[in-house]
Amino acid sequence: MKFAVYCGASPGKENIYMKLAADLGSSLASKKIGLVYGGGTMGLMGAVANSVVEGGGEIVGVSNAFIALPGGVGTMDEITDVWVGYRIGKHTKPVGLLNIDGFYDYFIKWIDHAVERGFVDERTKEGMVVSDNINTLIEQLCKRISSSEH
Repeated sequence: MKFAVYCGASPGKENIYMKLAADLGSSLASKKIGLVYGGGTMGLMGAVANSVVEGGGEIVGVSNAFIALPGGVGTMDEITDVWVGYRIGKHTKPVGLLNIDGFYDYFIKWIDHAVERGFVDERTKEGMVVSDNINTLIEQLCKRISSSEH
């Protein structure tokens, strides 16, 4: 199994984000989940990749799921692009938000608002998996992958 991870090229202002990136990489490696990686060596992207390698994990080019850590406009562009792919039926891969320290709270509120107003349907909303815990998010994504393969 392989997950794509989108996150900031910057480390952010709080140490919690770099720790989160390293913890995610270690957790993926310990669960034998490969990392789909775009090659950035700075900030959160570098921390995830380094910790996957240090944990004996694999870095590859094709994914079964997507995870967004905190990031800027590039991260939002990437994660919403794959979410749109889910929406229009290009793929059935789940999209995950690792909502550490409430980073994605306003985006989640926007999703709920768009559902209430009829611009996002429930199926599309369900394609976005949200958790503030690394292992819970990975477990939820793995369950979605397993159920979509049957």
